[in-house]
Amino acid sequence: MILTALYHPLSAQEPATATSPVAMSVARHGLLASAPERDGIIWPRGGILTYLQGAGLWIGATVTTENGVDHPVAMTYNPMSGRSWMLPGRMTDTALSDAERLQRFPTLRMDDNDPSGMALRAAVLPPGQPLHADEHHVSVYTAGSIRLREPSSWHFQTNLTPLPLDVTQHTFTWNDGPLKDAVLIVYEIVNPTSSPVGPCHAGLMCDPDIGRTGSRIYGAENDHSRTMTTAGDIPVALSWSGVDRGEYGIPMGYVATGLIETPSGRNGSRSVQIFTSTSAIHTNAQRWDMLSAKGTTLQDAGPADVRTLTSTGPFTVAPGQRIRIAATIVFAMPVLAPVPNGMDADAAAVRKTVEALADVYYGADVTSVTAGTMSADAPGDLAAWRVGNAIHVDLPSGVDDDGEVGLIGVDGRTILSQRVEAGASTTSLDAGSLLSGTYVVRYVSGKTVRARSIAFVR
Repeated sequence: MILTALYHPLSAQEPATATSPVAMSVARHGLLASAPERDGIIWPRGGILTYLQGAGLWIGATVTTENGVDHPVAMTYNPMSGRSWMLPGRMTDTALSDAERLQRFPTLRMDDNDPSGMALRAAVLPPGQPLHADEHHVSVYTAGSIRLREPSSWHFQTNLTPLPLDVTQHTFTWNDGPLKDAVLIVYEIVNPTSSPVGPCHAGLMCDPDIGRTGSRIYGAENDHSRTMTTAGDIPVALSWSGVDRGEYGIPMGYVATGLIETPSGRNGSRSVQIFTSTSAIHTNAQRWDMLSAKGTTLQDAGPADVRTLTSTGPFTVAPGQRIRIAATIVFAMPVLAPVPNGMDADAAAVRKTVEALADVYYGADVTSVTAGTMSADAPGDLAAWRVGNAIHVDLPSGVDDDGEVGLIGVDGRTILSQRVEAGASTTSLDAGSLLSGTYVVRYVSGKTVRARSIAFVR
């Protein structure tokens, strides 16, 4: 899979949209989201006020036991988890206490230097406020599993569990451009056994507790969720807080989740369920019923401590087969002044971001590159894609000076660079040693600057 998107900073002349300038970054303890005075995180170890308390992939299937009895199993592949009981992340035996689960199902933490997984490290929010890890906020539990780590790729070997599927999660973020408010999560699911697994249903489960660091604690029972559909017929769950934080009556912002690829294709979501923390989904059978439900909850849900689940249609994973599910999480701030139908304007901005991400995921360009001096006869745009272990780059035409092509990491560091002669039409960068992730290919020649983001999975 290769994702390509045109990348550029907004110029001073471009109007701001209702989509927020929420900064995204990847840290040891999860993905961090920050906006002025509105800090939140995904996967909060120790977090209280968050944009998203937890999120994870649920997969349910019917499994035949040794005595020939069919029963449903619901597994959670849940690296972005708080302590929400709706996001168990703790195997399938919900009768165990947390201490018993910790003892029975070993986990490895997100710490390179701590194989035992017992050390607690601090993540730092972009504004500099420390967020300390909490040993009770575990990421995932799988029976006898080992979690292999790359900067943007997580692999959970789960063939020892009642649901024999291996799941690899890839997470992509963009620092700027049209996707700066979006997180893309790609789950690759493999059946390593010699027997088919299914019928299955899968869903992105979220617990949106919306708030901000530094404010007084408001209960999650004031949150709302509703569903909407993008112009590309992608069902989306939109969540927000109904509490006035005292900032001119403006709500705190929004979290939107949706599936942009399922085993049934681009528009394969068949259910968006919105329910509350009091809903009865404690057992595998109850979770299977929720995952396999048809239809969509259309009305607003709230104020309540809400949950959302966006599910696929049924699918079966054949022996050795690899399937893919792609999900998006979009963070959006409200319009910064009271306007008529402000909620509709905010929802429209969220829809636009989801649609842009889906277009990029399926290979479309969503905006033009405007970095550098542009004119009617300006050089053409940059094109980049992966070919084997190399990144092939088509250079702009009409450039009379020598230039340089560089590969930039999400932290702004130049990983690879190569000089190119004036008039050259193509070049390539050796990407054999690169890990899965999101990078920016940038070309500079005099005042001509072109850049394109590229993300790939090994």
